[in-house]
Amino acid sequence: MEALVLGHMNPDADSILSAIALQNLMTQRGFKCKACAQGKPTKDTAWALDKFGFEAPEIITSVKDQILFLVDTTDTEQLPNDIAEAKIKLVVDHHHLGQIFTSEPLEMWVRPVGCCATIIKEMYDAYKIEIPKNIAGILMATILSDTMIFKSPTTTDADIKAVEELSKIANIENVKEFGMEMFTIKANINLPAIELLNKDLKNFETKEKCRFSIGHLEIMSIDLIKDKKDELVAEVKKLKEKNNLHTAALMVTDIEKEGSILIIDSVAEEKIAQNLNCKIENNVSDFLPGIMSRKKQITPTIINCCA
Repeated sequence: MEALVLGHMNPDADSILSAIALQNLMTQRGFKCKACAQGKPTKDTAWALDKFGFEAPEIITSVKDQILFLVDTTDTEQLPNDIAEAKIKLVVDHHHLGQIFTSEPLEMWVRPVGCCATIIKEMYDAYKIEIPKNIAGILMATILSDTMIFKSPTTTDADIKAVEELSKIANIENVKEFGMEMFTIKANINLPAIELLNKDLKNFETKEKCRFSIGHLEIMSIDLIKDKKDELVAEVKKLKEKNNLHTAALMVTDIEKEGSILIIDSVAEEKIAQNLNCKIENNVSDFLPGIMSRKKQITPTIINCCA
């Protein structure tokens, strides 16, 4: 039976490009599988797909009775509603462990690195399988995207080493120039506020059943959204109310200044502000220098404030 290689909903580069790379790796290991996605590629992901000669994966909404290889998530809130009726055989992830359950043993590659693609690169090395040039290209693009060209606090030496080696295989001489070209596309904000919020929105649920959602928007300067701030606040409030969430938030990261603001609506707003050592007025935080990671900095803060 063919396995589906699948990442989280509202897929980013890591969710889609890593799924394609993992399909290649697992096929070479003798497994029949295909990369899928829970949504269309973002513009930067589409750029990388086109640059290295790949088609966008098939979009699926159901995984009932399917064999799954999961990438970039183990949170059931980020997977199809019938995830409990699927058979998960492999997980490759770099986040906290979510709520997935398996009745049988499975293969797991979970490491605290900046990107799933880094782990997949290490899997190729571990199994002594040669990385094709085009696969090296999308793996490199994914790592640069997820680590914000190594500016994110999630970046590790393993991520940097992987890009150095992948760039040679992909024949990309100027890694920074390549990364900036991708980020120029990724940082496009000429979209309605609702699309900016949903562009990279992730849903979470704690073991205490506290549910929250965090979007992440990475742009060259926060000044670029000053005229959209009120619209973004309104969309964040709608999201919280519509889904009856503890917290809804949009993290807007300034790549040049290396910090973020948080647009937020939460029942624990004051507690979150204290934990981040900032003020939140009219649902918008002060600028948070050094705060650039949803996974490592904002998500744990909100989880700690759920109690």
